[in-house]
Amino acid sequence: MYYDPAFLATKWAEYKVLKGVTDDAAVEPDDFAVWGFEELLHHRIPKYEAIAQRHGYTMHMEDIPRITSEAGFLDLLAECMDEQR
Repeated sequence: MYYDPAFLATKWAEYKVLKGVTDDAAVEPDDFAVWGFEELLHHRIPKYEAIAQRHGYTMHMEDIPRITSEAGFLDLLAECMDEQR
């Protein structure tokens, strides 16, 4: 997982304030990793939504159960692409 260095530095500082930690060595690495990953996902949602709006396709949930293989997924994707052109 890639973290932009500026984002990571900001989140590191935020986390320390949130947890009341002043010493970097006192940060619980696993707890920060879980918290930081969630923060990263929230940070990326607008970027992913912009990509999806421009380049994405929508599949209907009722079509998903019929997928039993890679080929089935590709067939469904092709159908969605044809419908949404």
